[in-house]
Amino acid sequence: TYFLSVDLAASGIGLDDVAFCDRLLDEANVAAIPVSAFYPETPVTSVVRFCFAKEDATLDTAIARIAGLSF
Repeated sequence: TYFLSVDLAASGIGLDDVAFCDRLLDEANVAAIPVSAFYPETPVTSVVRFCFAKEDATLDTAIARIAGLSF
């Protein structure tokens, strides 16, 4: 698989998955998928999914952009 799932709650981030993904895209121009999109009932709202099937330079840029944010 080419996906990394991150538990926001376990990472100390107090946003739900949709709010986190929206903010990440708006402020860092990095996309992630809210896992709640895959649950029709009782969604998990603290997990996001990143795709890492990218060039190393692209991943390095994304990491630097994310590191520049504070949550």
